[in-house]
Amino acid sequence: MTKRQRRSFSKEFKEQLVQLYTSGKPRADIIKEYELTSSTFDRWVKQYRDSVSFEEKDKRRGTNSPPRPPNCFTQTY
Repeated sequence: MTKRQRRSFSKEFKEQLVQLYTSGKPRADIIKEYELTSSTFDRWVKQYRDSVSFEEKDKRRGTNSPPRPPNCFTQTY
């Protein structure tokens, strides 16, 4: 079994596929036709419904984030 190379999709492409789905095209047909994983497609639908956007939330802590609380297992000297 060969490992599939990671692909990236434009916001416009994702929106077109979600619109196909919301207009009545079966989910299974879209996934098969565009060779997507079901989890990827379901995430796009959820993102679109939640915010009508495909901006990925940055899960990393930014420079403006509040400092983390001290770790109870870390000793300070």
